Amino acid sequence: IRFTDTDGTDLAYEIEKWDETGTSWVWVKAPQIDINSSTDYIYLYYGNTSATDHQQVTSVWDSNYIAVWHLKESSGSIIDSTSNDNDLTIGGTPIYSAIGQVGSAVEFEKDNSATATRTSLTGQTGNNYTVEFWINPESKYDYNEYLNNNGWNGYNIHDSAAGTLYAGNTPNRISTGTNYLPILTLTHVVLANTNNGERLYKNGSQTHTQTFDTPTYGVFSISTGAT
Repeated sequence: IRFTDTDGTDLAYEIEKWDETGTSWVWVKAPQIDINSSTDYIYLYYGNTSATDHQQVTSVWDSNYIAVWHLKESSGSIIDSTSNDNDLTIGGTPIYSAIGQVGSAVEFEKDNSATATRTSLTGQTGNNYTVEFWINPESKYDYNEYLNNNGWNGYNIHDSAAGTLYAGNTPNRISTGTNYLPILTLTHVVLANTNNGERLYKNGSQTHTQTFDTPTYGVFSISTGAT
């Protein structure tokens, strides 16, 4: 397959999953497609059996991306799609090929002590960061730790037995109300930290803000209780 812009410019793409008889997932770096536009579009070419694989995976994700984990693996490490090679090492026994929002996912069961970790994330520097993920908690627990970078010094996202989500870094972490994340429901969560402060988003809507804190990065992990 090939993707091009309207002027014929070749577009970088990454195949997350390819299934000729079912659903396929492909990430394409399009220069611009305005919302509700009827003139911005890209072309897909397919069916040439003599064409070679033309994926340019690391070109899809520019230097603004420190790491991209699709969680598409069926075993072993979680592979980073960026040129930073921030692959995650598996601990415990996660459940691969779980149902995700886009393609498959990995289930990190607390009973299996499942984790995915890296000593440090290559390319992560400065005060500003944004982390985003889809999460599907099975239950409330004290506590489900979803993302952790150097504890509260970098950023940490976890919930409590009452369903309160704690996000950000000390001393001004965000604390939501109870039952923030619906159980057994895929929810899109974004945490952004800039000079304007920490901001928490759920399913595209900003829900909480807090004073800016300077992060100190370290060991990164996706921990038990997350999907």
